[in-house]
Amino acid sequence: MTATKKVIVLGIAAVLVAGVSGVYAKGLFQTSNKTQIKMPDVSVVEKGDLSKRVTASGTTVAADPVSIFIELSQEVEEVFAEVGDTVNEGDLLVTYDIEDTQRELKDKLAEANASVENAKISLSELSAPVEGAELLELQNQVVNAEKNIKDTQSQIDSYDIKIAQAQTEVDNAKRTMEDNAQLLTVGGISQQEYDNAEQAYQKALDTLTQTQNDKQTAELSLQTAELSLQKAQLNLEESQNKTSSTATQNSIKKQQNTLETAQRNVSSIQYNINKLTAATYSPISGTVIESNAVEGQMLTDSTVMMKIADLSNLDVEAYVSEYDIAQIEVGQKVEMTSDGIEGKVYTGTVTKIEPTASTQSTMSGSETVVPIVVHMEDPDELMKPGFSLDLEIIVQDLSDAVYVPLSAVGKNKDDSYYVYKVAENDVLQKTDITLGSTNDTSAVIESGITVGEKIVTSPTEDMTDGANLSDFATTVEQKNTEQDSSILDNMGGNMPNGGGGMPPNGGGMPPSGGGNRGSTTPK
Repeated sequence: MTATKKVIVLGIAAVLVAGVSGVYAKGLFQTSNKTQIKMPDVSVVEKGDLSKRVTASGTTVAADPVSIFIELSQEVEEVFAEVGDTVNEGDLLVTYDIEDTQRELKDKLAEANASVENAKISLSELSAPVEGAELLELQNQVVNAEKNIKDTQSQIDSYDIKIAQAQTEVDNAKRTMEDNAQLLTVGGISQQEYDNAEQAYQKALDTLTQTQNDKQTAELSLQTAELSLQKAQLNLEESQNKTSSTATQNSIKKQQNTLETAQRNVSSIQYNINKLTAATYSPISGTVIESNAVEGQMLTDSTVMMKIADLSNLDVEAYVSEYDIAQIEVGQKVEMTSDGIEGKVYTGTVTKIEPTASTQSTMSGSETVVPIVVHMEDPDELMKPGFSLDLEIIVQDLSDAVYVPLSAVGKNKDDSYYVYKVAENDVLQKTDITLGSTNDTSAVIESGITVGEKIVTSPTEDMTDGANLSDFATTVEQKNTEQDSSILDNMGGNMPNGGGGMPPNGGGMPPSGGGNRGSTTPK
C-alpha cells in the first residue's frame, strides 16, 4: 500500500472513531431536573469560651546570647570550640599567639618612658635659674648700661656749661653790633666794621643753637640708656626667677602639656599590655551559635569572637500589621506553630513592643509592621534558633460567653442591634440585643437572647417581625443524570464509568477563608 493510501485509511478511521464517540457522548447520559425547597439557615445560640486572636509571623532567636570580644587585636593560635558545640562555664575556647605583640608593646613602652624623661628635663631647664657665663654676661649688661647712663649724664652737664658760655658770647656780640649801628649812623665807623660786628653776632647765635641741639641729643641718648639699663636689670632678674616671665610661664605650660601627653601614652601602652591575654574561656554554659575565630588569622577588638547561648531560652521576633498593633499588649499569651514540626503548639508571652514601625516586603508590595518580641515558654529540643513560626496572639479571652454567628446580627437606624429569633411554628421575632465583642466570625451577645434559642443565621432585608420563616424559603433546582445502558451494551461495555479523566466537582479547589486578622476561635 502506498503512503497516500495509508493516510486516507487512517483519516477514515479517525472519522469513524469520532462519530462513535459522539454517539456515545450524546446517548450515554440523560438529564432530568428536580426542584427542592430550601429554608433559611437557622443557628442555635451557644455558650462557651472564646478567644480573639491576631495572627503574625516570626523567627526564633536566642533570648540572651552572650557575645565574647577580645580587648586587644590578636592572632588566633588554636580554636577549641566550634559552632554547635556545647560548652560549660570556664571551658577553654581559644588561645592566642601573643609573643610578637607583647614584644612590640614592650618596645613602645620603653620609647614612651624615654619621652617622659626628656619632657621632664626640658621642663626643669625652663624653670632653673641661670648660672655661670650666661649669668656673668647678664650682669655685665647691667654694669655697661649703668656706665652709659653716667657718661651721658656727664655729657649733658658739660653742655649746660657750653650753653651758658655761648649765651654770653651772643649777648656780647649783640651789644657790639648795636653800638656799631649807632656809630655807623654818625659816621664814627665804616660800613665794613659794622658788617663784621653783625657777622660775629650771627656766628655766636649759631653756636648757641648748635650747643642746645647737642644737649637735646644727649638727653635722648640718656633716655635710651635708661631703657637699656631697665632691660638688662629685668633680664638679670628673670634669669634668677624664670617663672615671673609671662613668656616663660607659657613655655612651661606647653612643656607641662607635652609631659602629660607622654605620660598618658605610657599609661595607654601599659593598659594594652595588661589587656593582652593568652586565652579566652567561656563565661557561661550553653551552645556556640556563632564563631569568627580562625586559626592563624587576626581577630580585632571590634569583632565578635564567639557567641554562646542557652538554647532552652528562646525568643521569637515577630511583626504585627499596623492595623492590629493597637490590640497588642505586653503580657498577652501567644500560641505558635511551625510547618517543620507537625502537631506541636508552642506557647509564649509578649514581652516587648518596639516603639517604631518599619516597612516589610510582601508578595503584593509592602506593608507597615511593628516588631514585637515573644518569649517562648519551655521550648523542646526540636525548636532551634532561626525557625519560622506562625503566631496567634490572644488579645481577648472570654469564658462562658453567649455568642452567635456575626452574620446573624443586624443594625437598626438608631445604631442599635437586633436578631431574628425563630419562635414556635417558625414565626420570626425581631429581638433587640446588646452587642458585646465581635470579630470576623462571631459576636458576643450580652443581653436579649438566651442559650438554646434559635435565630436566623443570615437574615435578609425583606424579613419582618411576625412573618413566617417559610415565607423566605427559596427553590433550588437539582439536576439528576441517568446513564443510557444501551450504548454501553452496543459498545461492548468498554467505556469506564465517569470516563474522560474528569475530576469530581470542585476537585483541587482550596477552601475559602484563612489568613484573616483577629479571628475568634471557640475553645
